[in-house]
Amino acid sequence: MAAGAVAGMLLGMGAWRVLPASYTSEAVLMLEPAKLPQASLADTVSPDEALNLIRNQVTTRNVLSIVIREFGLYPHTGRVSTKESLISRMRKSVRMERDGALTRVAFTYSDRVTAQRVTEDLSSRVIDWFKSKQSNRDFVVVQHFEWSAGDALDSWKKADIQIHRISPQDPRFDAATLDRSLFQADYETEQRKLTEARGLQETDQRGTGAAMTILDPASLPEAPDVPLTEVALFSLGAGLAAGFLASLRPRPRRRLLATA
Repeated sequence: MAAGAVAGMLLGMGAWRVLPASYTSEAVLMLEPAKLPQASLADTVSPDEALNLIRNQVTTRNVLSIVIREFGLYPHTGRVSTKESLISRMRKSVRMERDGALTRVAFTYSDRVTAQRVTEDLSSRVIDWFKSKQSNRDFVVVQHFEWSAGDALDSWKKADIQIHRISPQDPRFDAATLDRSLFQADYETEQRKLTEARGLQETDQRGTGAAMTILDPASLPEAPDVPLTEVALFSLGAGLAAGFLASLRPRPRRRLLATA
C-alpha cells in the first residue's frame, strides 16, 4: 500500500510539473458618447447585439489565424494539432464582456507577456472595427435617405402636377389635394432625416462622434490564474488517491507446492 501511495505521489508531482500555468491579461475599453448631440437615427442595434457583432468579427477564423501566426502561439502543439483545433483553442481563450459603457477584452495564455501582447492586439482590432463600422454605417444611412428623399420628392411633384390638371369642381380634386399634402409631408420627413444623417457623418469625420477608446490598457499578469500551490496540492492529492486505489487491488495468491 505504501509503495502505491508513493508511486501516486510521484505521478501527481510529475503532472504538476508538466501542466503549464495560465495567465489572463485584461483590457478595458470605454464607449465614449458623441461630444455633440446626435441625430435621432442613431444605431438601432442594442449594446449587447453590438458586442456580439464585435466578438464575431474579432474572433473570425481569418483574424485568429493571423494572431496565432504573428505571435507564434501554441508552438508545442502546432505539429500535432490541426489549424482548426488551434483556432478553436484560441477562440475559447478570448473573452469579451460588456459592463455598461465598458467592454472588457481578455486573453488567457501560458506566458504572461504574450497574454498581454495578444490582449493589446485584440483591443486595437476592436477599436479599428468600431471605427470602420461607424464609417460604413454613416455612408449607408446617408445613401438610404438620399434615395428615400428623392423618391418622396418625385411623388410630391407628380401629385402637384396631377392637381393642376383638374379643376376644383372635379370630384377627384379633394383626394388629389390630400395626396399632395401627404407626399409633401413624407418628403419633408425624409429630408429632415437626411440632414440629420449628414450631420452625424460630419460629426464622426471630425472625431466628435461616438468612439471606442482604451480606458485601462492590457494588464501584465503578475501571477497565474490558479496559484501553483493549489495546482501542486491538487496534483499531489490526485496522485495519492490514484496510488491508494491501486494499492487496494487484490494481489494474486501464490500456490504452495506440495512437498513429497
